[in-house]
Amino acid sequence: MALSLLVSPETSKEKKLLGVWKFENVAQTEHVSGNIFRNVTSGLKDEILITFQPDHTGIIKDIDLKMKASFTWELKSGHLAIIVEIQNSILQSLNGTFRMQFAGKKELKLVAPDGKVVTLSRPSA
Repeated sequence: MALSLLVSPETSKEKKLLGVWKFENVAQTEHVSGNIFRNVTSGLKDEILITFQPDHTGIIKDIDLKMKASFTWELKSGHLAIIVEIQNSILQSLNGTFRMQFAGKKELKLVAPDGKVVTLSRPSA
């Protein structure tokens, strides 16, 4: 008798999420006035690596500044919740709950309810 293993969507997304990602940018739409909006993309010139670990903790490393910070994460109902304890305004954008959109194995977009999009990519080997 063959035994089939069921893999939940949460488990599948978690497996894709685990490991090292490179911070690319944050994009959001800002209100200027009336019905005028503008798209704003913020990035960092430093190389920032974000590691999601199996124990639901993570490490953010700024390779250039030799800075490290930790965070916790949880996957629930298809959404990723991240709590970052760091004062960097751009990396604070990782705080919150996001829908995850994987583009193959190399890119991940974290979409917040307010429309903010954080883009991560797998670093080159």
